Amino acid sequence: MSEQPAKELPPVNHEMVTLARESRGLLQSQAAKLLGLYQGRLSKIESGLTSADEDIRRKLSAVLCYPPEFFSLKNSVFGPGTSEFFHRKLQSTPARKLRQIHAEINIRIIHIERLLRAIDIEKDNIPRIDLEERRWSVSDVARAVRATWNLPPGPVQTVVNSIEAAGGLVIPCKFDCVNIDALSRYIPGLPHLFFVDDSLLGDRLRMTLAHELGHAVLHRLPNPDMEDQAFQFAAEFLMPEKEIRPQFDQVTLAKLGTMKQVWKVSMAALLKRAGDLGKISPDMKRYLWTKMSKSGYRTREPAEFDVPIEEPRMLKQIIEVHQNDLGYGLGDLSKLLFLDKEEAQLKYNIVPSKTESKLRLRAI
Repeated sequence: MSEQPAKELPPVNHEMVTLARESRGLLQSQAAKLLGLYQGRLSKIESGLTSADEDIRRKLSAVLCYPPEFFSLKNSVFGPGTSEFFHRKLQSTPARKLRQIHAEINIRIIHIERLLRAIDIEKDNIPRIDLEERRWSVSDVARAVRATWNLPPGPVQTVVNSIEAAGGLVIPCKFDCVNIDALSRYIPGLPHLFFVDDSLLGDRLRMTLAHELGHAVLHRLPNPDMEDQAFQFAAEFLMPEKEIRPQFDQVTLAKLGTMKQVWKVSMAALLKRAGDLGKISPDMKRYLWTKMSKSGYRTREPAEFDVPIEEPRMLKQIIEVHQNDLGYGLGDLSKLLFLDKEEAQLKYNIVPSKTESKLRLRAI
């Protein structure tokens, strides 16, 4: 029997070459050396001035660890989101790291789009509210979102579940960057995407997601006050003034620790909220900040007050539908996502089926 000819792939898309390289954290000069090319040649390929032949495609696949088909994708590549325009900490983040994170997010968006082709999920119910048009305060907006989502008074039980119940999608990632806890994206045709660093402690995860939710609700266009507005939104969303104000009488570090377990936000966030609501004097606030610093709480609050880490469920369920209802094995999912099996498992915590697990065992 004669061999079937190899399937001819569409031409290499230069944007995917750049995306793959930056997702691996490589400078163009580093990648060129690994590929055995002059940097000028790679630069022209990435700029779309020179085409990449099949030999270069094979080298790109081997060096950057994406299958050959990845480099022919025609997906749109998205730049920074609205919430990043006035993100203060991003200003001190190395450009190379930022490019890597943006490339990773773009590749994740490709994955989500492909995973959702066969799945119908609920319509996004995350409101978009214009402050000037409504003439509302940021706190008004936070209260309106809570009311729209039918959240009961008091602490939000799970921020992740609330966002996902509204049609958002929370995606854990490894940013490996102290300046970035989360980034969000709104791509027409997809749920609102919330990319969060998977190393966050429970209280920080909740505050970070509430902050990104504030951007999603308030900021279709950037403005210089957007970071402060997002923090104001998060404070009222997680610590509604009406319910938390009476609890700020006689504030001490011990009381902040007790309140942390109820409200599931950090002691630092509670102290700031008490000051912003005028429930403690500036002198007392300064004294407590100093005491927290001397106790090391500004770096790590006491472990006995830790808040449980909320686990996103929707992405896991999407993977499980592919496995259980659509008959996808780990190999099928890795091909769908243009990843090798190990990276697919690592990124999406994919549990191999019982059959696949048995295939890994052999008698010796």
